[in-house]
Amino acid sequence: MTMTTEAPEQITTDNAAPLLPVLEIPLSVAIQSAAAMLTSASKDTVTPILTVAHFDGAELWATDRYKVARFPLPTKPAKEYDRLELGTEFFIPRAALEWVTKIVAKSLRYKVALGTMTDTGYTIRYEHDTDALTVTASVVDMNGKTERSQAFDGEWGDFPPVARLFPAEDAEPAAMTQAFDPSYMIEILNYCKKYADRGAPFQMTFYGDAGANKMSPALIEGAGASFLIQPNLILR
Repeated sequence: MTMTTEAPEQITTDNAAPLLPVLEIPLSVAIQSAAAMLTSASKDTVTPILTVAHFDGAELWATDRYKVARFPLPTKPAKEYDRLELGTEFFIPRAALEWVTKIVAKSLRYKVALGTMTDTGYTIRYEHDTDALTVTASVVDMNGKTERSQAFDGEWGDFPPVARLFPAEDAEPAAMTQAFDPSYMIEILNYCKKYADRGAPFQMTFYGDAGANKMSPALIEGAGASFLIQPNLILR
């Protein structure tokens, strides 16, 4: 399963407009999903395609070769007046994710503290300009008006087929114990601590052939996201 370097084909039906490279999700979901992607998106620009989050039309994915983050997006708005738009696939640059989690969260929290607004009805919209090869992140208010936005350089390329690394729904956990370098887990655990409901635990499961003593990836699930840690990060 690979992405081509060509722009994704716009899909149409008889009564529907073409799906565009756009994603608009409620503010809280946008901040949480961006934070999940930042745990695993690479910071090494030598391989630019690994520095992005891949929106596949339904979920967000990120990887640095050693860790994989997955965040399923909502299929309908949480409230009647929240907007939700899931377009076709594209890449969201790391810089745009950081902008959402830092600048947007800080400025909107400040307004909430002043009592001038709440985050209800606010959304984050990502739009990919396929001609300029940029991705614009925007804060959109409850009336559909763009409050602020910033454009970021986009990326093209083949995103790794990381979805196939995840265990099937009917996969049986392995009865085994493995140790991981904590430096590769700290960002994921900090994410779970920050975004999980108070007191909600995270779950860590191993899959593989325990009888053959074969190293296997660990699946961490918590705060609405899933993370896969590859076995080459195991302490030996």
